[in-house]
Amino acid sequence: MVMRLDVVRLAAGNRLFVEGGSGDVVGVVAWGGEELLPCVRDSDVELAVPSAVDWRDIGVGDRAANVPAPACEELRLRGLIEDLDQDGVLTVLAAGHLVLIDTVGEPPFHVVGQEVAMLVRAAEVYPTGV
Repeated sequence: MVMRLDVVRLAAGNRLFVEGGSGDVVGVVAWGGEELLPCVRDSDVELAVPSAVDWRDIGVGDRAANVPAPACEELRLRGLIEDLDQDGVLTVLAAGHLVLIDTVGEPPFHVVGQEVAMLVRAAEVYPTGV
């Protein structure tokens, strides 16, 4: 899904430190474009979470506030759960945009509509051409 992020600084290799949505999305992502995006505000990108996230690592409701700041090579994603389908695909509204995340494990009951936060490893962003 297309998202607007600020590229705060360049990190090692093809990595970028990004922020968006007043802290809803913050941390390091891999850049999937041909040329490395410079530090710019309001970059239109597509955010991809290529690895499934275990429900034990996802803070829902009151637990969302306990998810720490991202460490090296992590992205913190905060938002509102819009949907959880029967295949475990979680749809989160973060920074004003929908993000799809594969999950594993048992989710808590009645998660739709609740606040959520998680640390994601190996998140990627791609140019949208918008």
